[in-house]
Amino acid sequence: MPCCRSTILSRTLWFFLRHELQAKSTSVSLDLALAPPRVLGDRTQLQQVVLNLAINAVQAMAQSGVERRCILIRTVQLDHETVCCIVEDSGPGIDPTRIPRLFDTFFTTKDTGMGLGLSISRSIIEAHGGCIRAENGSGLGGARFTFDLPVANAFDVTSCGTSHPG
Repeated sequence: MPCCRSTILSRTLWFFLRHELQAKSTSVSLDLALAPPRVLGDRTQLQQVVLNLAINAVQAMAQSGVERRCILIRTVQLDHETVCCIVEDSGPGIDPTRIPRLFDTFFTTKDTGMGLGLSISRSIIEAHGGCIRAENGSGLGGARFTFDLPVANAFDVTSCGTSHPG
């Protein structure tokens, strides 16, 4: 189903994360594309990806003890065919030796982690025709997770019968 990226982000963050963000004294800024294109996908699964990335950022910052806890979530249309979501934080970043394994099933950097969240997120994004990656060098000083998804074309939107807002 076609879904709007900005709606996926705002609903996910505010309904599911509000308590966690307040409890961990974390601020979130959204910088969403003005007229984001629709992506063809399962809204719930895409929300799960954003939720997982944001929760991981909150937990990493809380575990590291950084005082300034900020998350920036941006959407950018890269070209006519691709939309990108970037989740950055002000945490300690990722140990560079661990980045190649971050999306492996059962690999975790947390004391109590199961190593499933990023693996599931990768599976969801890849099932939607996209890709996900992680790196350090966030503008906030911590980690940056980026995922790209293909834009739904006009045929995809109209062939579903009706267009459903994301």
